Amino acid sequence: MACESDRGKTDRLSLLSGELLAMAAGIRENPRFEEALCVFARDYVEPFKGDPLLSKIATDEARHLLRGHIVFLHYRRDIGNPESGIALHRLQEFATMHGLCGKNRVAALIRLLRHADYLRPVRRDGDRRVMRLEPTELARGALRKFIVAYLKALDALNGDESLQSRFERDDRLPEAIVANTTEMYFDNCRILDAVPEMRLFSGRDAGFAILLRLWTMFDPTRSTTGQVVSFPYGSIAKYFGVSRAHVRRLMETAALEGYFVLHADGGRAVGIRPSLVELVKTYMSLHLALYQCAVIRVNAEVTHAASETFRSSIEGRSIEPTGATNAMAATFAKPAVTLAKRPGDYRFCLSVPFTGQDSFRRIIAGYKDAVSKLGGSLTIADAKWDVKKQTEQIASFIASKPDALFILPADPGAVSRSIQAATEAGIPTFLCDSYVPGATAQSTSMHNHFAMGAAAAEYICKRLKGKGNIAIVDLPSNEAWSTRSDGLRFVLSRYPDIKVVAECAFALTGLATPQEAIAEMLVAHQNIDAIWNAWDGGAVGAALAIRAAGRCNIFATGIDGGSEAFEYIKSGSAFCFTVAQSFYEEAYLSVYYAHEVLAGRRAPRIIVNPAYAVTRRSGGL
Repeated sequence: MACESDRGKTDRLSLLSGELLAMAAGIRENPRFEEALCVFARDYVEPFKGDPLLSKIATDEARHLLRGHIVFLHYRRDIGNPESGIALHRLQEFATMHGLCGKNRVAALIRLLRHADYLRPVRRDGDRRVMRLEPTELARGALRKFIVAYLKALDALNGDESLQSRFERDDRLPEAIVANTTEMYFDNCRILDAVPEMRLFSGRDAGFAILLRLWTMFDPTRSTTGQVVSFPYGSIAKYFGVSRAHVRRLMETAALEGYFVLHADGGRAVGIRPSLVELVKTYMSLHLALYQCAVIRVNAEVTHAASETFRSSIEGRSIEPTGATNAMAATFAKPAVTLAKRPGDYRFCLSVPFTGQDSFRRIIAGYKDAVSKLGGSLTIADAKWDVKKQTEQIASFIASKPDALFILPADPGAVSRSIQAATEAGIPTFLCDSYVPGATAQSTSMHNHFAMGAAAAEYICKRLKGKGNIAIVDLPSNEAWSTRSDGLRFVLSRYPDIKVVAECAFALTGLATPQEAIAEMLVAHQNIDAIWNAWDGGAVGAALAIRAAGRCNIFATGIDGGSEAFEYIKSGSAFCFTVAQSFYEEAYLSVYYAHEVLAGRRAPRIIVNPAYAVTRRSGGL
């Protein structure tokens, strides 16, 4: 039964986007995670005190999502269209589309929100009919109280107060964040579908808030598991404006599900079981990850709006190309730097080495989403691991004179001259994943390949307690990926009793699969304890080869992160560790800075994106 349960949990989590899972894994690994949880629980619960109406409005899954969509409709409304925005029929269509509830329940929620003075009708002059609804100042105040709980928690993770400071300056920030989380929730981020156990709490009036109130009663200096706290049903019911019987039923049901031990009647002594701790940490790491992703999107929107304002302010002006302005005029005359262009008219080109691999699909999704969000059109060319073909594609793109060129090199050294040619043609060129020697790019968004290789090696050495035999499967054909092996060897220099007994220089364009190459390695070497792989494809092949050989004592590591890697790690296979890269953000930032450059501003020469160590334990699995 336990194995079936684990598999079911793995299947559900695989419904979520790799971007969200990687972000959540990093949050679980953050040493400040426990502190951030306490901060969030305290601040999230505070607005409910003595407000029974809020316990009705702000809780229950369907009402919570409808409330988010209300904010989304208002935030995304067309200012020029008086009928755009919040309307009952739009909310009913939304609820029906996503199977949240029936139309009558939506109408009941709207009546409740209007009665509570959270929504007010907007009518056309001289017409009694309601054109739309809009939030009142009371509603905005309530929203701000909830959003600040998330921002404080994210600041606690980062060890600063940057989001709170911004929150105090930007009145629109709460609406922007909620609009983006709602949009993302139904785009492979339906956390409650992946962690349905939380519906025991979130499906009841004030249920999730009651759970967080319980969390605030823990002693943060002690292990949460096994603590016994006093949680008197009467005072808790009064706090949230619900009945004592409601709280009792919730706690008794949760106890039957194995989350609590009720040592005394009335909640006088409630014991916390490990399953509750794991549920809260899994759910909250995903929940905070969702809001972190939303903040990233809001940042992009703000920058785009600033770019629009800047461009609008200079449209119609001209620069006389005389005297000291000659150099500036020459620069502006280059094909890619035409300030009069609108973002929607920008033409971008992207060259990638391959499209049929999970990591590249996530990178491409980042490019597509960024272009869709920030403006422009995108043409994509797949080199299919053929360096010559990629150089030809880049040359073709240069000839088409795009506004900016994005390149993910199949081999950094081999495409250096092509990238330099693009720069000399006046086309802003943005690199992804790899620094290219001998070429001047506008900006390079990448990861620290040396550090990622070192992190996987450190995991192996520590798990083997500094003594054992390992095999290496690297990717020497790509200079950036080969740097991962440099990180590995640096770590091995500090562990003299870790011996390398086998090595495979794998060629992605070769005839053998990683599984076949590693299977041969296992036959030739019976003393292998672990296999370090330069990428997740090698680790997946290692897991398959190890299982086929019946060598269950061997474990393997990878680098990349993504749905397939997480699936193997969560299932308890030999593939047990990866370094998850921020592929989506890596690509998104390239487009973001392309827009910055096209607006006449600067871009950082190098962006090093975060990466996260992922194990079965760190992912809350």
